Amino acid sequence: MQNEQLVDFLEIDGAVSTAEATEIEEVIWKHMPEAQHLRPEMIGKYLDGLEHRHSNPLGLTQLLIVYHMLRAAKTGLRRGGVR
Repeated sequence: MQNEQLVDFLEIDGAVSTAEATEIEEVIWKHMPEAQHLRPEMIGKYLDGLEHRHSNPLGLTQLLIVYHMLRAAKTGLRRGGVR
């Protein structure tokens, strides 16, 4: 995570390493103190038949969705638009 710039889209590489995903996840979690009740160990988990699996790209995608949903909800509350 050397380059910090605004982007219009984000591509999450399907081969993102666990170390890279963990670093990015930690940054995202720091921006969501109101989501501390969520279970970080469940992020990126899925069931393949009867086998439990983990996907780093899935986990990052889930976190980014939660981040943007919480941000939109906050913005709506400040504007009085969410009820």
